[in-house]
Amino acid sequence: MRPRTPDRITRVMRTGDVVELSLRQPSLRPLDAEKLRGELVSLHRPGSPPSIVLSMRGLETLSGTCVGVLAEVTESLARLGGVLVLAEVPGETARMLKKAGFARRLRMARSVPQAQKIALSGRRGVTQAA
Repeated sequence: MRPRTPDRITRVMRTGDVVELSLRQPSLRPLDAEKLRGELVSLHRPGSPPSIVLSMRGLETLSGTCVGVLAEVTESLARLGGVLVLAEVPGETARMLKKAGFARRLRMARSVPQAQKIALSGRRGVTQAA
């Protein structure tokens, strides 16, 4: 398990076949984009791309820059055989992602258990209700 540091954006909740992360703060601002990318990419080990579930529970603000990072990391992991699934995305945020067309690029699930199933199966599915 990764050490808890106050300057991290995410908290590792569980590791194993699926790495489960939660947000440590309610807002992902443009200045957080590179740190978010770094934390997600740091989970990759050569020859063993990660399956990551990121719980968005409690998220109040999501910048466009961070949406771009999430889409980029999702696509990069998919090319390597890994997966990033966003879980518990707040309704308003999920609707915005769908309207902006990002729901086609991001994997989303209503709950963490559902996200874990998607991550383990590697299947493509956007299942967040609008």
